[in-house]
Amino acid sequence: QMPADSNFCPNCGCKMDEYQSDVNEYNDDDSNETNVSDLELVLVYSATHLAQKYDIDAVSVNETRQDIQNWLYEKGIDNVDLCDIDNEVDPDSENWEDYSEGIRSFFDDSLQVTKGPNLSVMLIGGDDCIPMPRIENPTGSGLDELHSDLLYCWEEAPVCLYDDGDGEVCLDYDTADFNIARLPLEEGELESNLMDDLRHYF
Repeated sequence: QMPADSNFCPNCGCKMDEYQSDVNEYNDDDSNETNVSDLELVLVYSATHLAQKYDIDAVSVNETRQDIQNWLYEKGIDNVDLCDIDNEVDPDSENWEDYSEGIRSFFDDSLQVTKGPNLSVMLIGGDDCIPMPRIENPTGSGLDELHSDLLYCWEEAPVCLYDDGDGEVCLDYDTADFNIARLPLEEGELESNLMDDLRHYF
């Protein structure tokens, strides 16, 4: 019989007070503090695909850029830039590696950014807007492949893997160029608009 004051995670069974101890230790470490002014966000979108999705033209998509930046600034996110990936990649491409190269080309041509933990990239749209990389399902059951945007974080994805000593291949997060996120819009045409969808996300 468990003590009445025991707290266990319902998912993994770990004792929560041990987890909380680790959290407290992390929070007490001053080296983990990040200055918000040092953070940078880049929204990556395809004007061509978003125009099709919202039933507008690509010019109208790009005209919302300043509105998005102003709104994010009001939310306290002032270091933000927007990348129309159509300027770097053929919109007809379905190869995620083309888009990965395009993002880095945008960095080289348009931004003075420092790659690392303070840089975050958000992809706007699902697989029908910006392709999602696929990796082999490591569980060996169910689907043969899984979607994983993590591969965007490294210029050479195979190099980002290392052996942990037990024969397990793991991702080396310390070598990632940036953090990655995605606003996964539904496939097909939408009745909403881009600004409303971004507001709901943030």
